Amino acid sequence: STFVPGTYNIHLGADDTNYFIMDTADGQVTAQHNCCPQNQATAFTITSPGIFPFDNVFGEQGGGDWYDVGISGPGINGIVALGDTENGSPSIYPIGRDATDSDDDGLIDGWETLWDGIDDLTALSGDGDFDNDGLTDLAEYTAGTDPTDDDTDGDGLADGAEVTAGTDPADTDTDGDGLSDGVETNTGSFVGGGDTGTDPLEVDTDGDGVSDGVEVALRSNPLDEGSVPVGPVVQPSFVPINPQPEGSVYGPDLENPGLDYQENKYGGGVIANGQSQNNYDVHVSGVPAPSSSVTAIVPYASHGGGGNFSTRNEPFVDNGGDNFTVRYNGYLDMRGYGPGEYTIHLQSDDTNYFVMNTVDGTVIADDPSCCAERAQAFTITIPGLFPFDNVFGEQGGGEWTDVAISGPGIPGIVALGDTENGSPPVYAIGARLTDRYLFQVSSPDEGANLEFAWNSFAGEEYSIVSSDDPVANPSPSAWQVVPGLEAIASTPPVNSVSIPRPVDASRFYKLVAGPIPPTFFDDFESGQGGWTTFESDPDRNTLWELGSPSGTTGPLSGAGNSASAWSTNLGDYGPNSDVTLRSPAIDLSGLPSARLTFDMYRDADGFSDAAVVRFLRASDEVQLGNEVPLDMAVFDIDWVPADIPLPLPAIGEEIFIEWNFRSDQSLDPYSGLSIDNVGIVAE
Repeated sequence: STFVPGTYNIHLGADDTNYFIMDTADGQVTAQHNCCPQNQATAFTITSPGIFPFDNVFGEQGGGDWYDVGISGPGINGIVALGDTENGSPSIYPIGRDATDSDDDGLIDGWETLWDGIDDLTALSGDGDFDNDGLTDLAEYTAGTDPTDDDTDGDGLADGAEVTAGTDPADTDTDGDGLSDGVETNTGSFVGGGDTGTDPLEVDTDGDGVSDGVEVALRSNPLDEGSVPVGPVVQPSFVPINPQPEGSVYGPDLENPGLDYQENKYGGGVIANGQSQNNYDVHVSGVPAPSSSVTAIVPYASHGGGGNFSTRNEPFVDNGGDNFTVRYNGYLDMRGYGPGEYTIHLQSDDTNYFVMNTVDGTVIADDPSCCAERAQAFTITIPGLFPFDNVFGEQGGGEWTDVAISGPGIPGIVALGDTENGSPPVYAIGARLTDRYLFQVSSPDEGANLEFAWNSFAGEEYSIVSSDDPVANPSPSAWQVVPGLEAIASTPPVNSVSIPRPVDASRFYKLVAGPIPPTFFDDFESGQGGWTTFESDPDRNTLWELGSPSGTTGPLSGAGNSASAWSTNLGDYGPNSDVTLRSPAIDLSGLPSARLTFDMYRDADGFSDAAVVRFLRASDEVQLGNEVPLDMAVFDIDWVPADIPLPLPAIGEEIFIEWNFRSDQSLDPYSGLSIDNVGIVAE
């Protein structure tokens, strides 16, 4: 900071390498070299002297080892090592934080102005609570949480409540068990996926050796030591060779024992020995696209004439060659095997990369290059049906691959699928479990009660209907709703309810699923209703108007070609506007959480025009939570949906929702902001 503007040089020398970066007010300076210059100079210009952070890494492969990082320029005596102030180097200091606290409130200035919406030092203070979450701003500074967000980690619990409970307000899942702190209510009573009753500070609340998250996902009771998942079907973390429609539940195709097989051919330079994961990524991603691709179902994971794990050595389906990959997919059926330690064995010319999802986690085995035997041990605590994926890659030369398994109950090392020689069964992957809900009826207490459990999805509600004579009454639409089991809210990932066992000798039950009817909805086709508008600018160049928009650009109808929408003028909006559209009062009492949905069309200048959504308590018009900005830099070419979680303080209140639009001083030929189809959907 004490030197003059001018041209300076960074000087590097080393045996072997240096790589240097420095950030200045004029831009970034980068310098680098290979072995072994005595003085490699990189010039740079300083127009605004200051204090500039720099970084350098020296690297040594072997042999001689030395390096220098120096500087020269106006006011510096020749070339001098950085930091050698005795010989004329500018001063250097360790990198730390700027601890300036201009208003002496215990909060450093840089932290106070770090947050969106905080432009000066007056908004936050040591004893204030800007976001009303129960933590002072100073406590948020100490805890590393966001002082402008009442729920920093988004787990449904206010930051202050988390500190009181002992959970981490900056971590959605404090104990790492796969359940968010918000659903682990620590009541000791399991209601469902949205209220598990488990301890947010214990990975395995009931101490049965299975984490709470796994138990909920696989529909056993995380509060009952005697309840563990039986024969679970684990979902793949990868997209299989034969992907199913979105929302499908994957499972084994029990009619097709064997593995899904896909052989891809590529041009030279794509597939390489020593690049196992890259070969896997190329095949799975489809980038670059193969020159040809053949799929089949094959009995086992052993192809080509080599390897020590199997003598099956099937020929490649599309004849192999150079620059090709083979992908195996399947479900490994471990239901007939006991818990214990197992091993995946890989061997190939050239590479394999293997992934398998189990109840206990993901198994990854890597065979990075020809032609050694590779072994990856893994533990199974709960046997089940586990999806696996492997990509074999061949650059050129010999071509063969084996993917095998060993462990308790398996005679030696055997190729996956080779059941004749002792492999566990394998099956092709598909959406063979066509019921995405996997609705189950059981009686865990030996007949006193019936328990219903099913996969649960956000935005849905459920009812259970019943009949004692489905032959005479074959249509479930005419079955009777089970008392107390109508319009059940979803608790993803699983719902679970129970009733006393009925006296009937036999009775049949069916789950009826559907979208949640909105708590509030208005498509504006019936007029203004209880909506109100007001202007906070003196010019009144822009008004929120209801009807068919007709600006120079933007929409020419409501969403879905409907007749009406609210718009910032039905024509073009004006300059210097500050206009607000307010909803009728909406009662959110009794809702555990909810989302605001609406269609919008943004057509503004893309620069300084702005819009936000606000939530206010209806009784006193106090804002609840933070306002939510709408990105007005986007130019929509059609109506687009918006989805905003309601802030935690709004839940349970009667609220107004406001859309505020502000324009700058320029007169623009745009329509501004339009909204339609406003709804509140409970979760």
